[in-house]
Amino acid sequence: MTYRIETLPVNFEKLTALAEAYQTSYCQLSAAYKKRTEMALYTLAYFYHKLDSFSKDPSSDVFVLSENEKPVGFVRFSPVPTAYLEAFHGQVLQQEKGVLDGVSYQWTRRIEFVPGTQITDRTMILNQLYLSPVVQEKGFGTELLRHTMPIMLDKYDDFIVEYNLKNTRAMAFYETIGVKPIAKTQDLDHIIDNEKYISEVGIGYADLRQTCRKLQQKHLMYLTQAPVILNPYQRQYV
Repeated sequence: MTYRIETLPVNFEKLTALAEAYQTSYCQLSAAYKKRTEMALYTLAYFYHKLDSFSKDPSSDVFVLSENEKPVGFVRFSPVPTAYLEAFHGQVLQQEKGVLDGVSYQWTRRIEFVPGTQITDRTMILNQLYLSPVVQEKGFGTELLRHTMPIMLDKYDDFIVEYNLKNTRAMAFYETIGVKPIAKTQDLDHIIDNEKYISEVGIGYADLRQTCRKLQQKHLMYLTQAPVILNPYQRQYV
């Protein structure tokens, strides 16, 4: 097996393959706490269109992991949401309405950050980190971040990441790379047939340079088991 990291492709076949990996990973995580009526909305077309929108977003950096030239996962970094920069006394209210595959939805989030939280325009958000189940729990998440996070040091000093509080595996992983919780919120999620769903979300924060060091330490600790990734981006030493 050969693995490599590349920027998000615009090739239809590769984007479709990545959408399949994205759909499989997302649905595997979400099926445990989302209703069947909502899960039915997450079609392959939905994930393809999301990836296509990422490719057209000049503010985002998306890196794709491929196995034998087939995309199996990706990570996306973006500027922190404007609402977080404009927080009033540490409180944020976000709202979104729209139509997803013909179904109306509404999303509302109210956040209160812990006192002393500093979020600036040098803070990025780790929007998505998804891997196909075939490469999960094999060190690829660590290696994907180890190769790509140092690239972000030119633009950012720190980062936040959001995770569902039911996803204990993700929480444990982020903790190992220096992420500390700074907020907890309940999202009023998609409304389907007048049904409301509440999802509990945690927000973590970490210094980007320190996280790069921790990722390198994890790599060295498990060097013999670490996946070999060909032609990675040139890494900066931190």
